[in-house]
Amino acid sequence: MNVERIYVRKGYLVLNKISELSGQYVCIDIPLDSQKINTGDSIKAMIVKNVEQLKGTRPFSVKSETEIMDDVILYGTRQNDDAFKIAMGDLVKFNLNKYTVIGIVVNNYAQWNIPTPFMFSTFDLVGDYKALFNSRFSDEEINSKINDNFQAGKYDNQMTIPLVNVNKNNPEITVIDRTPSDDEVQILIGKYNYKQSVVLTPKENVFIDTVMRLNSTQIDSLRAENPELYKGMQDMLLSVNNAINAKISGTKTTRVMPVEVAEAVVEESEDLSFLDDIDGVLDLSFLDDIDNLV
Repeated sequence: MNVERIYVRKGYLVLNKISELSGQYVCIDIPLDSQKINTGDSIKAMIVKNVEQLKGTRPFSVKSETEIMDDVILYGTRQNDDAFKIAMGDLVKFNLNKYTVIGIVVNNYAQWNIPTPFMFSTFDLVGDYKALFNSRFSDEEINSKINDNFQAGKYDNQMTIPLVNVNKNNPEITVIDRTPSDDEVQILIGKYNYKQSVVLTPKENVFIDTVMRLNSTQIDSLRAENPELYKGMQDMLLSVNNAINAKISGTKTTRVMPVEVAEAVVEESEDLSFLDDIDGVLDLSFLDDIDNLV
């Protein structure tokens, strides 16, 4: 499951996952309030107006997937106005760099009141978090060090607030991926609730059955859009399923497949690059529970 770029109404935006093992994410506190824009409408916009004001709030923290989803269920998520061409939580490209839109700032210069995007390239920040998580520091110490670096200006050149109106198409900014829609959030909630309620038992095909239940929509989409990748993923899932079945039964893993398929697998056994393509497509976090069972 991936909850990146969701704004939780408790007051924070989820940025990037930093640990697949523990399911932890970097989050940024972004308080919003109602502000008028040049059209006369009111929108929910960032209270802070610039980089220096944001630095003073020491906004970064790490939250677990469980904590985030519990907050999503309790507080809900904020869905952006469909009229906005660029919205909070969008992943965009600007000047050849990728940015996350962490919020909308109402630019009051000359009383224009133009809604403009506050954009942050999170690559260096996430890299620093990952490096520190492999160190001896506690979570509290890590957050303190990151926020110290932020206040000292380490990430200043990764933030920008271009003077463009988010209500209009902007050829200089390309939206790569929209913030998750309400329907997508509801799917995530359904998956989370299922994972909380399911009791995994060490029985045959528990792996593949659970994959299919949690990822039916993604699998159907992948089958239609990329048949070649789907076939590679299917073989990988069957291999893992056979290994888990063998571990449950205490027998040696065997694979039954046509000779021509087996030969192809042997020839390509060292090329596992297709796994990079399906990273993030399927929710395999339940594997932690299976590891405890078998």
